[in-house]
Amino acid sequence: MRLGKVIIISALLGVSTPFLANQTSVVQAAQETQNNTFTLQITSYAYRKDGKQVHLDELRDADGEKVTLKQNGQVTLIPKGTVLKYYGKPTPLKTYIGTSSQTSNGDIKMYYSIGNGYYINAKNVGLPNGPANLTIDHNSYVYNYKGQRKKAKTIKRIPL
Repeated sequence: MRLGKVIIISALLGVSTPFLANQTSVVQAAQETQNNTFTLQITSYAYRKDGKQVHLDELRDADGEKVTLKQNGQVTLIPKGTVLKYYGKPTPLKTYIGTSSQTSNGDIKMYYSIGNGYYINAKNVGLPNGPANLTIDHNSYVYNYKGQRKKAKTIKRIPL
């Protein structure tokens, strides 16, 4: 009796294996999303690695389209709503906004690299589509999804 069951099971497995091997599965392609992009929430300046604002002659957005830039004296303003590609995580840079680097120690702020040695202030950026670090400027409370503050849950600012 037991030998009969083993023979039947092995015969069924031997017959069904070729049918399983010939099956092809159809998989729908995932929608293409652009990783490592962000949208500017406010009009922004571009900066160099030394923290100085720069003049840009041309800038391309994440789709490769030319961005219409506004020239403000020696520096360039990038319009609100521009979608830009960024490289890596935000990095801390010393900035000298409206001051001379000889007379100021500069403030350390977080910036996204947009390529070619240019950076955008992380505060001017909406939610990025890709890896990112979220930073806070001061100690902050934690809230639940209903908007209620959680007791004894405070996020402390880490000085750079």
